[in-house]
Amino acid sequence: MLPRMKVELSLWLQDAIEVQAKQMLSGMMHQLKEDYEMLFGDALKESLRQALSDAGRRDGEGGHE
Repeated sequence: MLPRMKVELSLWLQDAIEVQAKQMLSGMMHQLKEDYEMLFGDALKESLRQALSDAGRRDGEGGHE
């Protein structure tokens, strides 16, 4: 009985650790995705802001000449 209990406990622990690892990995991947989207969004906004600023300056310079 005791060796069988050890095997069952060992298998149960292995499953529990596997589930925990999958949940951690899933959480990490979700966080990385959110971070990437936030950084990409900020970079895109800044790039558009810069492009609009440059276009505004060009229009302003063209009007004075």
